[in-house]
Amino acid sequence: VEDAIQIAQKDNHLLQKQLVEAKQKISEMDRERDTIVRAAETSGKQVITLTAQLDLLSKEHGMEKLLSDLHEAKVTIRKMDDEHNNLIAELNKFQKNSQLLMRDREYLLQRCGLPYDWQLDARATTDIESEQRRLRADVEAHKRTIETLERQRSEVLEQLHKQAIGVSEKGFVFLGLTPEQTVKVHDYADALKTGREVKFSGRDKEYENQITELKTQVEEWKE
Repeated sequence: VEDAIQIAQKDNHLLQKQLVEAKQKISEMDRERDTIVRAAETSGKQVITLTAQLDLLSKEHGMEKLLSDLHEAKVTIRKMDDEHNNLIAELNKFQKNSQLLMRDREYLLQRCGLPYDWQLDARATTDIESEQRRLRADVEAHKRTIETLERQRSEVLEQLHKQAIGVSEKGFVFLGLTPEQTVKVHDYADALKTGREVKFSGRDKEYENQITELKTQVEEWKE
């Protein structure tokens, strides 16, 4: 009985220690999450201020049009990429099926005792080769289109960069930002203005989940 009591006391002591450690960890994570949230709120306010200045000055410099063109170019490139990938998949599938048909043909010729170069219908072989050429031509055409769109996108980015420099001379600066980052800042600020949900980082959600799990564990220990 005494041994059982000692074991129970030891287990209880260990449980209490784990409970204290869990509470401490929860407090630390709560503080860190609050720090992240405050930093995110501060960042959001700064971005709103910056984008207000950008919207005011962009009318003179045409930056709004550049951003619109850049977004349209990105959408078009993504669409062409999808079509290009679909064509490649179609070509690969066709070539695979052609190879399977050729193997089946060789097997049937062998079973029938016919020579390898025996042809039942030369037109069938010609049709297969013609279809392969057509698919390859489509793939190459899409490659060229994508390359052209990429060049146009780069030109828009370069114009945007020059516009940002011009705006900075009038008192507005995206210090140290690349053209791509400038676009991201504008998109992010637009999301804030329109009330769309904006995620600064996945860490705050991760902390929230971990805290919930720890709190559940603490409640179980209390029971």
